[in-house]
Amino acid sequence: PKSQPFFDKVFTFSIGDGKIWFRNYQILEESGSLSEIGPRMVLNPIKVFEGSFSGQTLWQNSRYITPNAKRAMLKRAKSKKYKERSETKAAYKASRPTDSTYKVDSTEDVFNTIEQSQDD
Repeated sequence: PKSQPFFDKVFTFSIGDGKIWFRNYQILEESGSLSEIGPRMVLNPIKVFEGSFSGQTLWQNSRYITPNAKRAMLKRAKSKKYKERSETKAAYKASRPTDSTYKVDSTEDVFNTIEQSQDD
C-alpha cells in the first residue's frame, strides 16, 4: 500500500455559553497556519457524575430543559390560546340579548283563525 502523507492535527476544546465546543484543525505550513477540517461538535452537558454513568451528581446544568418539558410548555401555550378563545366566545354569548330584537305587533292575533288556534 502507498503511504499516506503526514498531517499534523490540532484538536481544540473550548467552553462557552455553558457548552463544550470541539474543533479539529490541520496545520498547513511551518508558520503554524491552521485550517479547520472537521468534524465539529457542540456538546451540551447535562450532568457530571462521580462514576462513569452513575454515582453522586457532582455538577448539573441548571439551564438545560428536557425535550418533554419543552413539549409540555408548547402544549400549555396552545391550551391557553384555546382557553382564551372559548372564554371570548362565552362572553360574546352572554352579552347577546335574550329577547327577540324585532318588535312584535300586538294586533297580530286578529288574523288567527279558529282552526289555527285549535291546532296549537
